[in-house]
Amino acid sequence: MFKSWFDRIDTWQSVMDNSHNAIRLEWFHDCCAFHFPDMLTVGMGGLTQGESRVEFFLWTVLASPIILSADIRKLDAFVVDLVTNDELLAVIADKDCAQGSLVKAWDATEVWIRSLSDGTFVVVLINKDSVNKQQAQVDFTDWWGTGDFFPADFQKGMRVRDL
Repeated sequence: MFKSWFDRIDTWQSVMDNSHNAIRLEWFHDCCAFHFPDMLTVGMGGLTQGESRVEFFLWTVLASPIILSADIRKLDAFVVDLVTNDELLAVIADKDCAQGSLVKAWDATEVWIRSLSDGTFVVVLINKDSVNKQQAQVDFTDWWGTGDFFPADFQKGMRVRDL
């Protein structure tokens, strides 16, 4: 496990700073060398529920170890449900140990993608503006045929599932 940035604090800016320092480190990430953007601050009280979701989803797509900074005796039901979500934990524990990547960013929106061992992908859409709602349209055909993320039969369709 290698830590590549400063200690985390319980702020939205810290979430974004530490996750962005994982960009282009996916080539050094494998089952024996995890990128660690520091402990999660979800549940400490400095993040909104939406920001807490983003923090946990980013750590999931980064395949980072999930270590909570918060006092687990004081976690509310929202945080407990988030950090014990079986499907998200399965993504983190995927046997390929692949780290996801930031593949697109515009205005206040980011798209992160992580491939999983079963041939599926995890896609995280982020609104970095913690105050204003953003409208985003993501055209996955932007990546079709590049060989970077999606197989050649991508145009046959896809199923999308909200974890």
